[in-house]
Amino acid sequence: MRELSKFIDEQKKYFKESVPTIVWDDDRWDVSHWIPNRGEDRYIIFQPIKSKLIKSRKICKIIPLEFSEFMKALAVYMHRSRKTGFMSVRNYVNELRRMYSLVLFIRGESAPSLLSNWHFEQLLRTRKEENYKNIYNSAANIKLIADLIDRLNICETKINFQHGLKSKHHHNSLKSNIVSNDNERDIDKLPSLEFFQAYAYCTNNPINENEEILLRTIDLLIALGQRGNEVTVIPYDCIIEKYNYTDSGEIINDGHGKPIMTYGLKYFSEKNFEPKIHYLSDIDWPFAKRAIDRLKILTKEARNVALFQEGNPDRIWEIKPDAIISDTEISKYLQFKTFLNLHTYLRRKGVYKVSSDADHDRNEKFSSNRFYNYRYYYRAGDIENVLKNDLPDHFDFRSKFDSKVETVLKTSEILSIRFNGAFQFKIRGSHLKKIFPHRTTLPEINGALGSKSVYQTIFERRNLTEKDGTKLGATSHSFRHWRNTIYQLTGMSDVQQALALGRNDISQNKYYQHETLKEKTENHRNFLRFNNNQEKITYLQKGIKNGTIKGSITNLYEKIRKEQSARDADEFLTIHANSLHITPFGGCTHDFSQNPCLKHLQCWNGCSHLHRTGTENETRRLTELLSSLEKLKEKQAKELQEGSVWTSDLNSKISNLRKVLDNDTIDNSKKPYQVFPDSQYMQNIGKDKTSSTTDD
Repeated sequence: MRELSKFIDEQKKYFKESVPTIVWDDDRWDVSHWIPNRGEDRYIIFQPIKSKLIKSRKICKIIPLEFSEFMKALAVYMHRSRKTGFMSVRNYVNELRRMYSLVLFIRGESAPSLLSNWHFEQLLRTRKEENYKNIYNSAANIKLIADLIDRLNICETKINFQHGLKSKHHHNSLKSNIVSNDNERDIDKLPSLEFFQAYAYCTNNPINENEEILLRTIDLLIALGQRGNEVTVIPYDCIIEKYNYTDSGEIINDGHGKPIMTYGLKYFSEKNFEPKIHYLSDIDWPFAKRAIDRLKILTKEARNVALFQEGNPDRIWEIKPDAIISDTEISKYLQFKTFLNLHTYLRRKGVYKVSSDADHDRNEKFSSNRFYNYRYYYRAGDIENVLKNDLPDHFDFRSKFDSKVETVLKTSEILSIRFNGAFQFKIRGSHLKKIFPHRTTLPEINGALGSKSVYQTIFERRNLTEKDGTKLGATSHSFRHWRNTIYQLTGMSDVQQALALGRNDISQNKYYQHETLKEKTENHRNFLRFNNNQEKITYLQKGIKNGTIKGSITNLYEKIRKEQSARDADEFLTIHANSLHITPFGGCTHDFSQNPCLKHLQCWNGCSHLHRTGTENETRRLTELLSSLEKLKEKQAKELQEGSVWTSDLNSKISNLRKVLDNDTIDNSKKPYQVFPDSQYMQNIGKDKTSSTTDD
């Protein structure tokens, strides 16, 4: 089909010009210089995908060129036009790989232009047969691909795919049982008390320095409440110190004459990789400071190796290539359990000994009745040539700026780094390679906390469990839920919570606030316990100021404070919280909780409830109102007869406004005063007289 061929040619041309580091014809793309990704996986694969559904079927071994070209072009177009990230592009490509391996291949088809609605429905059915847990996400990805194909007119007929599945995202999930306990908390999102007690023991009693690196990184995760991927790339030079100043510009000191400091940590947000600062409370700072200081000490050796390798891309160590070194010296870098394991590892890598001799002092157990005491010598350059292929990319923390990929942090510039194998406490035959430094990763943190079974957790190493004997466990994101809940319970406003946690969307706060029913209703119950009205007023004013009381009053207070000044906002709050309700043109003392106002905003017809509040904004609004009414009067004079009920009403308002503005008696204290002290209470009128222009 002409549109398909043209589409592929356009994407191929663009890709070859803008991404010269990737060969288009390869079926495995290393996209780290095209679409940066923080995880260790940086490949997009265009090979057949494996599935448990094809065990008894003929297995697809290669994807035909025409479909492979289509997949690549679609991946390039998605990132190019939609700025789609690595994980999304990879997911879309994987769905297309399934489309061919599980649908087209079985039918002997391969042309993308022949795709139809049936093919996409069949692909979704296979996902259901696989019991894929995130079936809604898969359906959404499949629909996006189908819609994109329709928009580009790639197929001969429109696909018009619809799936009808509803999202089961955890944000929208509801418990099936009725909550009967006021103290019940959403324990699925928060670590238990036993977990924190066990972790406190672990973090204060590390088994070795490698484990301590992991523990100190988790300490920062708890102290900050940031996302796991943000904590793993905190820069080495991360501490921000600020003096606190008085209004006159003087440094504030404590009781001992020492300056009071505010401390923060620099980090990069997970979304958009923006540099940000997280300021810590006085309680959190010592905990975070200990973690930072210890990480700088514990990672010194790995940092020096990373610095050398960053400056010498083709080298792994400072040993000269021609040097002959013994396995004893090599074991300082490659720490195997036995020398036999070391010799086997090097032999499998293609590195062979130069010479050997016997060291009878070793006496390593080789079998039930034999000892292994051989000492091998190797050429350093042979080892280096082989192992440098396994070196991690020290420039892998990249971001895109103006369509150009740049390195944001090198390995040596990241606070939490370690050698390969440092955290493999459970895997049999594991070893530490002190020539491969790399940053601590999120899976390693989650493994230590108990959410990854392949790792031995810090609790299992110490035989610590929950109260009922079950396994202790949490995820790195649990601490973010926990800290957000604490912020909510201590009265922080939603804006403050979002800022503290680096959250752009304030509406997401509610999904991280796991208060119990009792805690959620605490403010309401406190309000009902007050002994007098003054206590209620004080409570209301305080609650509105700190954001614990929500509603239109709080919103208006925040708007005035932001757009005008804190002084104007406090004036508004003082008036409103004393039952003097604000209107656009004055204050009203009528208690609306007892009886609604029957003269809505007809205040200037002589309502006895009307008060002048003494603010400049109020005077300005009254002047504007008078001008508007006078213009309206001129218009009515041309359209209505003199003496009309509407004209009389308008004249009455204008007269009252002029009288008040011309004889303004507001004193400097700016206390509210009654504008019409001799007028009647306007709600006390006849039942059949509801018009503001009707006489008594």
